[in-house]
Amino acid sequence: MAFATLYQNTIAANLCVECGACAAVCPVKAISYLPHETGSDPVLTGKCVGAKCGLCYGACPGAEVPMAELEKHLFGRERDCRTIEKQLGVFKSAYVGRAFDPELISRGASGAVVTAVLLYALEHGIIDAAVVTGPDREKPWLGRPVVAVTREQLINAAGSKYNSVRQIAGLEEAVARGCKKIAVVGTPCVIHAIRKMQFKDPYQKLVQYITLTIGLWCSTRFTAHGTAFLIQNRLGVPLDEVKDFTYRAKPWPDQFQVTTKDNRVVGEPWLSLNIAGRLTGPFKPAGCEDCLDATAELADLSMGDSWGHPLASPEELSRGNFYTTTIIRNEKAAKIFQAARQAGYIACQSVPQADTTFITRNNGAVITKIHGNAPKVRLKARRGLPTRNYTAR
Repeated sequence: MAFATLYQNTIAANLCVECGACAAVCPVKAISYLPHETGSDPVLTGKCVGAKCGLCYGACPGAEVPMAELEKHLFGRERDCRTIEKQLGVFKSAYVGRAFDPELISRGASGAVVTAVLLYALEHGIIDAAVVTGPDREKPWLGRPVVAVTREQLINAAGSKYNSVRQIAGLEEAVARGCKKIAVVGTPCVIHAIRKMQFKDPYQKLVQYITLTIGLWCSTRFTAHGTAFLIQNRLGVPLDEVKDFTYRAKPWPDQFQVTTKDNRVVGEPWLSLNIAGRLTGPFKPAGCEDCLDATAELADLSMGDSWGHPLASPEELSRGNFYTTTIIRNEKAAKIFQAARQAGYIACQSVPQADTTFITRNNGAVITKIHGNAPKVRLKARRGLPTRNYTAR
């Protein structure tokens, strides 16, 4: 199980999700990432120790995710496929709500509940760092992992970043900095990598300090080339003039928006002009085609937009009232979420399990992964093509 196996079964098979796990766990630091306009390739830049190791392939979420096994480890049971858990994964409860802090709301993509929970956990000693995604210093239209240890750093990282980000490199940095209680925010594939490592001894040095995982609902990510193309061709802004960028700036309808170095603000509506559709077509990475996890089914807390819920009507959004749906998957997460709610960080209302069908009907992530990707994955498997194996899912 050397790098050659990782390359054959994941990278060359177009299943790599660019999470950064392989490079982070390599004991001889022989794996690096080679930037490319459509993404980044893990490449061997040192001497692989081969059969003596195999850690890179063992941590990789690209080729295999033993979903049933991990559900039993994490939640004590597998999902009940007779219920909506078949599509959403194991969960205890669900809420729709928003942060109380107007500054968080102004920076968040929806109701800013992710940032609110992290801020509560940081200010009350539950965590001492959060691995989040912030803008790249030199190329602000790209995301990069950030180890946030202050309120300011958390707020600066708020909002959606749809590019590939090697989030496990952020976890590696947090551990190297001596952080002992770490929250990790990531897309489903990032959470898959973490969970594959948490129950195996060789990876404990990296994952033993994780206190909380927050999974982001995800329909796909976009190549760096796609984002750059739209900034230059739709907005007419050269990349070297970009000072700040966001996919979903307020007010509603969310703006695909650039602030230039001379402080001009240029944008187009993110949803009404169907920019999302333009990105998910030609600029969707191959690895996303095999993902069947829309709502980060293995995270402690899973969060996404509340499309289809009455609170998230166009009228509410036009008034600046944005909402996040939170799925709570275990008791630890429930305690943290409820404590943040009681401390006044979040305003929310409970959603009975029977009413969570609004997620499966209206959320683009679920539609893409469950109804779009799943039939294509089955077809690829029937034709003998490489696909991601969600063991016993």
